[in-house]
Amino acid sequence: MTALNEFIFLLIVYAGGVISSTFGIGGAFIIIPLSALLLPIKKAIVILTVFFLVNDTSKAVVFRKYIDWRAVLLLWIGAIPGVILGAYSLVIASPVVVERILGAIILAYVVNSLFGLTKHLKLSDSAIVVGGFGYGFFAGIIGTGGPIKAAILIQLGLRKEKFIATMSSNAVLLNIIKMAIYSKYSLILRSDIMVMGFLVLVAVIAALTGKFFVKKITPTVFERIVMSILLISGIKLLFF
Repeated sequence: MTALNEFIFLLIVYAGGVISSTFGIGGAFIIIPLSALLLPIKKAIVILTVFFLVNDTSKAVVFRKYIDWRAVLLLWIGAIPGVILGAYSLVIASPVVVERILGAIILAYVVNSLFGLTKHLKLSDSAIVVGGFGYGFFAGIIGTGGPIKAAILIQLGLRKEKFIATMSSNAVLLNIIKMAIYSKYSLILRSDIMVMGFLVLVAVIAALTGKFFVKKITPTVFERIVMSILLISGIKLLFF
């Protein structure tokens, strides 16, 4: 990338990071598509894993007292094998079909939430594990499976700080696994190191910026914004 493209890339990442740090979701659906205008899609997914790792770690530290560890552990049971399968799939497969499937899943959840089709349904532990597998798989192959995890956490009643803390803390381990697999197949090059270094700094600043904004938002507004992000994300993945 040219110096100008690198600057634009970092601005995109910062903006997406602030959104993710404020609402717990949505950043990847801004960062990955826009970054793909400057980089090949697979390269964007791989490089941005460093940003997501640092950004999620920063959010987990900032909101650590709100983490729902039971939800984190249940999601990990399914998400760890899921992310391994997804990351290996990225090496050999085009993510286009997977994006369409994920978009359909997101829109189905939004429709269900709007009409309350499963309003009184309680998620069993096994359902959380299965959902975790889907989240991990999509996180490995297209860079994010956050909407699936967000849907689960909202159904569990987590809001604002608890939602953000649990979302981010769960993602840290999965990003480490993805980095290990991507490195094994030489998807990370020496020429990427400098940009990754800047991403580390941007990730921390974005997390701190998000901490400031999240305290200004009411739980009702927070939930509406998260649902709007899910709706836009689903439409983007399914139709564009």
